[in-house]
Amino acid sequence: MSVRLAAVLCLFAAFAPAQDAAVQQLASAVDMLEKGNATGAARALAPLPARLPALADYPAFFLGQARFQLKDYANVPPALEPVFRIATRSPLAGRAAVLAARSLLEINEPQAALTWLNRVPAALRAEPEASLLAARAQEALGHPIAAVAAWKTIHYYYPVSKEARDAEAALERLKKTLGAEYPAVPAEARFERAERFSRARQYDNARAEYHEMAAELAGLDRERAMVRAAATLYDQRNTTAAISQLNALRLTEAEAEAERWYWLAAAHRRANRDEGMESAVAQLARRAPESTWRRDALALAGDRYLLENDHAHYVPHYSACAEAFPGDAGGAYCHWKVVWRAWLERSAGAAEMLRDHLRHFAAFEKAGAALYYLAKLAESEKQYGAARLYFEEAVSRFPNYYHAVLSRDELKQPQFANAPRHEATARFLASVPFLDRDQNPSFQADPETTARLQRGRLLQQARLAPWAETEMRFGAQHGANRWLLAMELASTAAARGAHAQALRYIKGTAPGYLYLPREAAPEKFWRLAFPFPYRAEITRFARQRNLNPYFVAALIRQESEFDPVVVSRAGAVGLMQIMPPTGRQLARQLRLGTSTNARLRQPLFNLNLGTFYLRKLLDLRGGSIEETLAGYNAGASRVVRWKTWGQFREPSEFVETIPFSETRNYVQIILRNQDIYEWLYAGTPVPAEAAPAKPAPRKAAPKPATKKRVVRKK
Repeated sequence: MSVRLAAVLCLFAAFAPAQDAAVQQLASAVDMLEKGNATGAARALAPLPARLPALADYPAFFLGQARFQLKDYANVPPALEPVFRIATRSPLAGRAAVLAARSLLEINEPQAALTWLNRVPAALRAEPEASLLAARAQEALGHPIAAVAAWKTIHYYYPVSKEARDAEAALERLKKTLGAEYPAVPAEARFERAERFSRARQYDNARAEYHEMAAELAGLDRERAMVRAAATLYDQRNTTAAISQLNALRLTEAEAEAERWYWLAAAHRRANRDEGMESAVAQLARRAPESTWRRDALALAGDRYLLENDHAHYVPHYSACAEAFPGDAGGAYCHWKVVWRAWLERSAGAAEMLRDHLRHFAAFEKAGAALYYLAKLAESEKQYGAARLYFEEAVSRFPNYYHAVLSRDELKQPQFANAPRHEATARFLASVPFLDRDQNPSFQADPETTARLQRGRLLQQARLAPWAETEMRFGAQHGANRWLLAMELASTAAARGAHAQALRYIKGTAPGYLYLPREAAPEKFWRLAFPFPYRAEITRFARQRNLNPYFVAALIRQESEFDPVVVSRAGAVGLMQIMPPTGRQLARQLRLGTSTNARLRQPLFNLNLGTFYLRKLLDLRGGSIEETLAGYNAGASRVVRWKTWGQFREPSEFVETIPFSETRNYVQIILRNQDIYEWLYAGTPVPAEAAPAKPAPRKAAPKPATKKRVVRKK
């Protein structure tokens, strides 16, 4: 621990009363600044960096903002100095450098502006504004080549930003000025610009970029641009035009040709032209057998037939993909589809194929499933020692995933209690190259984390919750204990009732948390990751409909993360994500009046309709939770078809056979969620329901005014 950091930690404890007053002054000053009182804010903020040494960068930054608003540009950089002097790296450094540079450019000090921008590592700069200021400073200093480099950063990497128009105009001007001295642009930067337009769904702009590149570049770059211009039509769902343009291209570069055949395969598949898709896949096999474009084309062709359960066609495609691309995620996906078909056919070679999947693809998502089904096979052969090792490996490596839940239940059976160790299985598992994961993190605070937590709490105390979030997320990214910071962020959000936000903090700040054994994290951590708001209401409605309340909570966590007002892209509303037409139908059946989007955002109304609907779906599916969930996500008619795709010996086989990855994952996640909810909350008392809000007292209607009798003089 550095001397400076130790001093900061000591100051937290030594000056608590004075610190509390300073924090309140910070809150008041920021409020003044937001309301436009920059003079009052500057006066209140000026002494605070010295009075709040543990948080000096924040009042310094706000003081810099206040002075900028007052056009006191010369005094903005001195005000910001504490941002760069605190013991811990400040998340405000990038913003502060930009603010200082803006101020210095206002008073015509471009060199000083560049110096401030360069105080911040490139990865922490506030882009694209930092590049815009650097470009203006370089031009002011008479360095046009350096200015071009800065303008290009905006033009090629931030093409949809508000600064992009300035960059485009500046580059046009500098290109005319510099003539032959104008720096060449790397082709990859141009491709990046077009790709960023595509990611922003500005497909016309992307296509224009690609056409311009095709006219100016040569060789592979030219041909890649030609192919990708046509591919933007596919992205816009103009499939016929995409096929026409792709067919019209005459290419000589093998990699560009491979990409063209991939897009042709994709477009023909979307157009339901299997012959064209197969032709494109065959061309890739002949001309680019090792290209990843072939891998992706084989997978999409396999998927095409998988949706029809046409295993005579999908197995060859997946097999070719797995054989040609061992060791990557695409190859793993394809190999599992072949393995799973062998399993459903009860093939004699299924066991060796499962082991082969673990040998080559243990780092990918189906390793837990492979372990589980190897265990089931050993169990069916009464090799209980081998089965036990496979089940235990699934639980150990994937403790909070679907197949670990199944494995944990299997291990409760008496035949596994004293099963002897199966040495051959133990040797095999020891040889499998599983991915090493951090499954025993520390939840003890180190000095860096303690400082971040204290700073975050002070910011919360100052009513600066968004800044507290920034502080702790920054700390998690730069060496502090991300597990503790995730808990702190989630606790703060949960305390104000923002359970969806709390859950997102856990997911975003502590990714990989589901690989933790349950005993490796505090119960508080798990309750934040699997919250149970509205527990009393969920329990009441669930019991009315003969539903497991933990099952309902598990579904809500996946559907809405307990956000009662969320609306999906498809228009589903509220806790249980009810589509408005379904809501209207259910409300009529329950005689609850008219269902509106506003009512669907009301937790009690949504839970009433949602649990009623869930009960109906379960009854239609004969009580099968797996089939019900699949229908809830993908539609009941699809479930009817999928049930005919195999002689399923247990529900997990039906789940694994679902061809839509989204739906299959959805079912597995909810059943996993239910297991964790039961572990966390079973045996704990259900809280009383919150009292309904009392309606405002009705005001007595005003008495009608009595008309005064007018006495007319005669």
